[in-house]
Amino acid sequence: MKLPDAEGREVWAFPTVDMSGFATPKQVVDRTWNALSYIAGRIEKPADRPRPLIGIPLPGTGRGGLEEHRSKVIERLLKRLRKPLSVDVALVLRDRRDFAAVQVRRPDGDWSALPQGLRRHADRLGVLAAHGELSLFLGAGVSVPVGMPGWWDLLDALADEPKVAHPRRDQDQFEAAAPIVKALGTKKYRKAMRRQLKKRQYGIGHAMLASLGAQRMVTTNFDRCMESALAAGSPHTFRVLTRQLVSGDSPWLLKINRDLHMLTMDPESATDGAYVLEIFLDRLLWTAATRSDLSSEYLLDDRYASGLTKRDTHLRDLLLSIPAAASTQAKSSPGWRRVEKCLRELGADEARLS
Repeated sequence: MKLPDAEGREVWAFPTVDMSGFATPKQVVDRTWNALSYIAGRIEKPADRPRPLIGIPLPGTGRGGLEEHRSKVIERLLKRLRKPLSVDVALVLRDRRDFAAVQVRRPDGDWSALPQGLRRHADRLGVLAAHGELSLFLGAGVSVPVGMPGWWDLLDALADEPKVAHPRRDQDQFEAAAPIVKALGTKKYRKAMRRQLKKRQYGIGHAMLASLGAQRMVTTNFDRCMESALAAGSPHTFRVLTRQLVSGDSPWLLKINRDLHMLTMDPESATDGAYVLEIFLDRLLWTAATRSDLSSEYLLDDRYASGLTKRDTHLRDLLLSIPAAASTQAKSSPGWRRVEKCLRELGADEARLS
């Protein structure tokens, strides 16, 4: 069912579970796939993406009765989403353990669209991110999917306001901007910039970068897309250094305006480059998640127990036997606090620890 648009984006609703009875993971995934196939034939292709993008939650695991069968839903859904579809699908996950359970089930072949050279770069950066050693430098390309102009497109749009000639592409970009800014005047220039770069949304690339948890971020962009993505995940734990000071270990985003040579996606156009960048960031995020402690956070959570691999099931059984086998004397040891902490970090609840 088509619902009213939200901030220029189409919204669709579809049922995945039975209101009167229990739906299996297979039924939920089949209904989700049928809905995606139906919407794919009716959704319009956006101007700023090669293919439409549809975001969906993890179906059936909220109030749909499959909360304790999340692993089976994830397994079936990922298998189905690998089938050809005329749209891209983003699985929107709010639970860290859902995210971990999804990432560890994705094989290397999920990134066949990404050239081998970029895969190696994504894996290298993902390992750094997993160890907390990655800093981010963001340019205009990451904001193209939300409709932000590239540098030359922005200069052309600004030049149209005072009706001056568009700058030549062989010029230095900052030199090309100077006569346009002069023709506009400071006040009109700032207003024109706000009109061109005012966006409330952020893109999937911003969301993936924000979820990496990098402590140090630098951007040349005027827009606030990255700030919005960071605020959506942790609104009170990062600082924007143009308006705030660094505070302790809080992550920070430094906004500057310079042009540096960085890793390129070798695009034929800005839109294609932004699309390849999304796939690159998805690979980077997968590597970071599967090489860090995040990859095991769901292991002892009962909601994922029904769909674990054999090796994870054996490890889970072993770890859950520790509290039951530990004597009162063992639990009085100072070291027991560390054992409990480890089990909690792997998803065990208090009932399992008692």
